[in-house]
Amino acid sequence: MIPKTAQLFGDKVRAILLDWFETEGRSFPWRRSARRHQVIEKGKVIHDPYLILVSEVMLQQTQTSRVVEKLPEFLERFPTVEGLAKGSKADLLRAWQGMGYNNRVLRLKTAAEIVVRDYGGEFPDDLKSLRSLPGIGRYTASAILCFAFGQDVPVVDVNVSRVLSRIFFKCYSTEQRLREDDLYDLDEYLLPPGDGYCWHQGIMDFGAAICRARSPSCTHCPLNTVCLSARFPVNASLFDPGATRKSEPYFRDRPRRIWRGKIIELLRDATDGMRARDIIDKLEVGSQPFREKERFHLLTILSSLRNDGLIEVKGMIKEGELVEHDLLQLPE
Repeated sequence: MIPKTAQLFGDKVRAILLDWFETEGRSFPWRRSARRHQVIEKGKVIHDPYLILVSEVMLQQTQTSRVVEKLPEFLERFPTVEGLAKGSKADLLRAWQGMGYNNRVLRLKTAAEIVVRDYGGEFPDDLKSLRSLPGIGRYTASAILCFAFGQDVPVVDVNVSRVLSRIFFKCYSTEQRLREDDLYDLDEYLLPPGDGYCWHQGIMDFGAAICRARSPSCTHCPLNTVCLSARFPVNASLFDPGATRKSEPYFRDRPRRIWRGKIIELLRDATDGMRARDIIDKLEVGSQPFREKERFHLLTILSSLRNDGLIEVKGMIKEGELVEHDLLQLPE
């Protein structure tokens, strides 16, 4: 159900956000230069879908400033979907250096292989086909349809979720959001026909600059006269310090993903591979010596990387847990 506030103030919110984006929108390598007042025919490619896919996958769990730096370098090495599909896993992991969450680039390669094999190198332009590709969920598929093909479809990321939830509902903490399906319905209702690209880019920029997660600038917000969450003193900061967050496994006071990333970093420079024990010894530098139990725990981290296809035992296929004398390398 569309909230009455959206029915009453939807037109005003659209106009304000699009005007704000016209003057305040950010410039990124993956954005087209034209903004508003340009009719986009349905199905017309306005940006390379390969560029949109790579940039969106990079942006999933990496700071925007880092993506701005790394995206041109990555595209220089892998300028086309065909080039990405043919690239070795080792080369891709090296090109992904500094981005973190390395399994993203392997899923990206698998998706590229399917696009080349099943679609002749042309990206499909429907939601079902895009969502069938590895690593492409609802948001990324919708982003490709909107930002590459110019389709007026709802695109809901964390910024869109936060901004729309706060404007049209009474939110009492930074964590409070509408359900995903309700957000997609609301976004679809608000979409200005033919201007879906600027609408979504505008909300995303607005969420990053004004309606920030923990410190929204309600006083200077051009929407504060219609935003329901700005009307309540309790929501002045919209910060709930007691909000629960997803936990992740730790080892030695660091998330396991940090240790996984350090291991990949070591193997990026080891063209001849490294023994598992040498990797563990390198990780030990600058810290207290690992106890036997901790060395075994690091072997389980190495095994998890092998199971995820991010590393392999050189010259052989090995099942089960790794041991310290195993010679490891990035996958070919």
